[in-house]
Amino acid sequence: MVSRRRVITLGVAANAYGQAVSVLVQILTIPVLLSAWGAQLYGEWLIVSTIPAYLALADLGLSAVGANEMTMLYARGDFARVAILYKSVRFIILLASIIFAAIVIAVAYAFPIGHIFSLSILRDDQIVGIVTVLSIYTIFSLQGSVMDGAYRASGKYALGTMITNTVRLVEWMAVVGVAILGATPIQVALALLIARGIGLIVSVFILRRTVDWIKSVLCKPSMDAVRSLLKPAAAYLVMLSGNALSIQGIQLIVGALASPVAVAIFSVYRTLGRLMLQGVNLVNHALWPEFSRLYGLGNLTLLRLYFLRSIAFSIWFSIASVIFLMIAGDSIIDLWTKGRIGYDDHLLFLLLLGSAIGCCWQTAKVVLLATNLHWKVGWVYLLSAVLSVSIAALLVSSDNIHGVAIAIIVGELLAAIVFVRWALIVIGGDMRGLGRMLLRPKAILYGPNSEKKAKTEDVR
Repeated sequence: MVSRRRVITLGVAANAYGQAVSVLVQILTIPVLLSAWGAQLYGEWLIVSTIPAYLALADLGLSAVGANEMTMLYARGDFARVAILYKSVRFIILLASIIFAAIVIAVAYAFPIGHIFSLSILRDDQIVGIVTVLSIYTIFSLQGSVMDGAYRASGKYALGTMITNTVRLVEWMAVVGVAILGATPIQVALALLIARGIGLIVSVFILRRTVDWIKSVLCKPSMDAVRSLLKPAAAYLVMLSGNALSIQGIQLIVGALASPVAVAIFSVYRTLGRLMLQGVNLVNHALWPEFSRLYGLGNLTLLRLYFLRSIAFSIWFSIASVIFLMIAGDSIIDLWTKGRIGYDDHLLFLLLLGSAIGCCWQTAKVVLLATNLHWKVGWVYLLSAVLSVSIAALLVSSDNIHGVAIAIIVGELLAAIVFVRWALIVIGGDMRGLGRMLLRPKAILYGPNSEKKAKTEDVR
């Protein structure tokens, strides 16, 4: 039987691969598309591609909540209920995503998006075409998210993560390839869709060969199977809405109040600022299924240990990242964008500060989500996003986008204060325990001598 330490190690390794793919995609896509299209068209692409991203709300919060529940059921050996829940969640999300896609496409057709965001290159018919293709792409992506939950529940988190990120890598290669050959935005969208479709087929094939309960249990989707998940799923949906506001909403605010070129500039700086989150999430996402398992077994001692080590790592990692990027930021941006985007040290520092604060509460959020305490996250996360977007709408202008960075900082501070406090309550810890862990770098990296010791040792 595979040890839990090995499962976590494999998960971290898979996440390392995933974060490497994310960094590669983020770092290389920007200069390729900037070179191929220029800042104006690239900014217009960012604005239009943001619209179908709201289709992620069709997830209804069920994929993450369902994955948590399937993990707990699988740990108790209830494979029949795991299979029923998986098929039910997958069917409901498919139906919802098709309905949402129809609404998004209708909105793109009915409203003058080009006029609202001052798009000067993309025509209305091109905008509708891009939104339509990317909406179908998002439907495929949501189905992939449900399959990720099946891998996670079956103790194959690392395999599922590897498959998902390999598909993303293939997508990126398709985008870069066609862009270098002179593809238009609609052709790039089609390349994404084709790559995702092929990846979805491959993922289904591998899932059926590696997860026994998928093919061995005959069952049909059942609303009763997901009824108990509706409350945490609704809370998770609220959180998804907050995420859409904080990521896509902020970008649309910049596009509407400044310009497509300002969106391109903001995207470059925010992408660089959020790179530190990749390192933090490398650990946090690998611990997510372990948090669910330990909470399901009632082992709060080991759960508390993992939480304190992870959040302490996040804090120190974010501090080091801010220092490094402030020193090297000028050279990085100049080399990265080939001089097409100028350096703004104030904007970079503000966005780095916002990301550093965000790093500090990521582990707390994962603990709350992994234990299906989504109401502890949803409304506060949405409130912080609404606050950020509102402040950004007041401060952003055609010649100044620094206000959006200030707005992000305010929202991140609110989330950090609330989430860390709530997570400590859930695990039975306190700020003194976190402070002690921060002052023990060796314990952050290696922990106690063994997990057996952690089961009997009070780490609060």
